[in-house]
Parts: sequence; C-alpha cells; structure tokens
Amino acid sequence: RSRRPAQTKERLSVGCVGPHRPVLAPYATPPQHAQADERRSAQVVLNATDVYAFWSVQGRELVEHLPIRVMREKAVANVLIKMKDPHNAPHVMDALNGLEQEHVKRMLGPLYLYNDENATGHYRLDLRKTEDRMVAMKLTTLNRRERAKVRKERRTDLSQHGNGEYIRNSIYNGESFLYTSIWVIPVSGTWEFDYVSPIRPPDNAHPLEHHKFIEFMKEHVDFQIEIHIDNKEELYDVFKMFDADGSGDIDKKELRSVFRSLGQTISDADLEALVSRVDSDGSGDIDIEEFLGLWSEFMHQLKLKDRLAELRHVAATVYITALQLAELIRHMGTTEERVGVFTIMYSRVVDEENFHHALSHLSEDEISYLAYHLGPVSLFNPFRPSNQYKLNLERHDENLVCRMLVECNKSEPKTIFKMISYNEYGIPLTPWLRGDEDLPSRGRVGLLVEDNKFYNKRARAEIAMRMLGWEFEEGELEGFQ
Repeated sequence: RSRRPAQTKERLSVGCVGPHRPVLAPYATPPQHAQADERRSAQVVLNATDVYAFWSVQGRELVEHLPIRVMREKAVANVLIKMKDPHNAPHVMDALNGLEQEHVKRMLGPLYLYNDENATGHYRLDLRKTEDRMVAMKLTTLNRRERAKVRKERRTDLSQHGNGEYIRNSIYNGESFLYTSIWVIPVSGTWEFDYVSPIRPPDNAHPLEHHKFIEFMKEHVDFQIEIHIDNKEELYDVFKMFDADGSGDIDKKELRSVFRSLGQTISDADLEALVSRVDSDGSGDIDIEEFLGLWSEFMHQLKLKDRLAELRHVAATVYITALQLAELIRHMGTTEERVGVFTIMYSRVVDEENFHHALSHLSEDEISYLAYHLGPVSLFNPFRPSNQYKLNLERHDENLVCRMLVECNKSEPKTIFKMISYNEYGIPLTPWLRGDEDLPSRGRVGLLVEDNKFYNKRARAEIAMRMLGWEFEEGELEGFQ
C-alpha cells in the first residue's frame, strides 16, 4: 500500500489530546449518502424476506422498516409466500395501505388465496408463472399427503375415479385428462382443476358460538368501511399514488389507470358516478380534501370484491355449523359468491348431515355447479336422498352415489324410485336397482327419487357409516329405530 504523504500525517495530528488520541469532530452525512445508506439497509431487509421464512409478527416488523413503497410490496409478497402461520396473512397485509395491498394480491395471484389448511376450491393456473407453479406443487403435495392419511385410516375412497386422487376435473390446455400423482407438472400451459379435501373436521372441533359468529359476520361479510387516518402523511402517500402527474388533483384518467394497475376495468358510467359522489366542488377532479371520501368508497368496493378471498384465509381458523353456513350464503349477493362461500366453508362444517339447510338457499343451477366441482358424493345425504339424479356409472364417485341410492331403496318396504332411465331409455326396476345384482360398470342412469315420509333411519345411518365414513356419537345409533 502507498504511504500517506507527510503533510497528511501532520494534518491528522492537529487537535490531538495526548499522544495518538485524536479528537474527532462530529461528521454530518451528506443527504445523498444518507439516502444511499437507507436504500442499502432496505435492500438487506428485502433480501432477508426473499431467503428466510418468518412468523407473521416478525414479517410485519421487517416490512414496517422499509421506506420505499415498491420494496414494501415485494417484501410482503415474499413474507406471505413462506410464512409459518399463513392464517395470519391479514396481519402482515395491514402494514400496507389499501392500494398497496391490492398490488400485492395481484402480484401473488392464486398464491395469495391458497391455504394448505383449507385448500378445497377451483383453480386455474398459468404454469409459466412462478406463483402459479408454486400453488400447483403445494396442491399436488397436499394431495399425496391426504391420500396417505385416508389409506392409513382405512377410510372410504371418495375420489372421482377411485384412485385416491382428490384433484378432479383436470383440464390441461383445454383437454381433459385423468390426473395421477406420477404426472409431471409442465413448465408452461394452463392447468384447470378442482381440489376437494377428504379430511373432515376432527371430533373435538367446536363451531363458533352464536356471539362469535355474529362478530365474524360483521367483520368479514356485513362489513362497513370506516377510514381513520390519524397520520396525515399516510393520506398524502396514498393520494400521491393516485396523482401520477403530481398536479395536486386526481383526474378520471389517473383514476382509471389505478383500476387498470389492479387488473380491474371500470366503465365510463361507473367512473363518472364514482367521481361525482365525492367531487363536492364540481370541478371534475378530486383534490386532497375530497380524497378521503373517494378512498372510503374505493376501499369498500375493493373489500366487497375480495371478501371471498379474505374468507378463505380466516376460514382455516374456524369451524361452523350447516345453519351458520346457510346464514353466510343468505348474505351473499351473487351466484359466484354463494357457490364460492359454500366451497370455502365446505371442509369447516362440523355437521355435514345437515348440509340441506345450506343447500336450500341455492338454486338448482348453483347446486348442479357444486355437484360438478365438489363431486356428487360431497353433497349426498342418505337421510335426505330425494332429488333428480343423472349418474355416469364409469365414474367412481357417481357409481358410489348410485349404490347408496340402491341401498336406501333396498331398506324400504316401498320403492323410492319414481322414474328410472338407463342410457336415456326408460326401464323398469331392474335386479341391479333392487340390489340383487351388481351395478353395471358403465352407462348413464337417470333416477327421480322421492323418499318415504317414514324411513328406516338405522339403515340410513349404517349406509352413511359404511359408504361415506360418517361417524356418530355413542348412543346416537340406538336412537335410530
């Protein structure tokens, strides 16, 4: 190394107190250096979220130390992907403002919605995207794990094809195929399918008490958005995210670009109506004083749109009754929401024998949708078989429903089959429908079932236990006389 020049040494010795003890003057970091240090520190935090898994409390604390918006959004996305307590995702998301939260949801796509503890649902994955491929890998791993659990416990196989695979209705690039665990997930293409978990609530699962359920409804279903921004800087930060040109006002073009950044479209009429509701001075633009009203309206619409996504996260932490599910359905405004909340809460209902309470609030088309996506076995109740059925006997789950109907009919002195067809042709009560012979392994059966007013409850309970794996508490069977 080169030696310091003599004059430098002399200059450094000025101001020494005693030998070799310099008095250091206070050093003021130039602003550009402070900003660089801040950015480097933020990058270290961001890198940590990309490498390590954190608990929600730890993740939120890290995110709150990031001053740069884009870094905050990316850090939250990283934390959510590997978080050790995924049901607490809303706690981490609360570190962001509403618009930043929507950016994160769009960034993660289906990965934001996914939860190992409550995975039943419909999926459409673009396998070119990292986040979508992660969902595919998580689900196939979960499928193998739950299949092993069912086999270990010697429970009934309720899968679509009788192969223990709970991924059903698989379509890859528009072509249907039979999924098995040996299928290698491609690196491109679109995979669409349903996953229906075979795991039911444990015996010690307790549904929400009435007052807790009312609180749950208020927070996640019948919510009212109240915006309280005590920190003016937070309001200005959100305002600046809308005000792209820095003019101090938000025009319709800027508002439309915000919707577009969230993957949403808004019609001219809806945009005009949204602005007119908060534009108190009639200027056509929104200033900072009018912004609070817009932000409240904006957040309400976004939360209303995303309430199914939020329900999926919190559903993994609660159990409910079929009557409570019926109440949730009753508060949903669209078909998408009604079938969505049934699907989300399907594995959280402790009394599946009472699903008819929830199904009574759905239309025939909505029930048909659920029967296709969740499978007819998921909705079948031996105690309430009255319905119209069209069953493909080549499919394991539909064949199983037909066998249970035959068993129900066999236990009754008077037939419950009012109309019968096979491959679209009307037929009489055949030996295989009487239970005297095995069912055909192929063909399509149509049945109109009207149950007797008084039926053999004990026989139905035995069908439910033997063929569906239902369990009854000690003493319940004695009551089925």
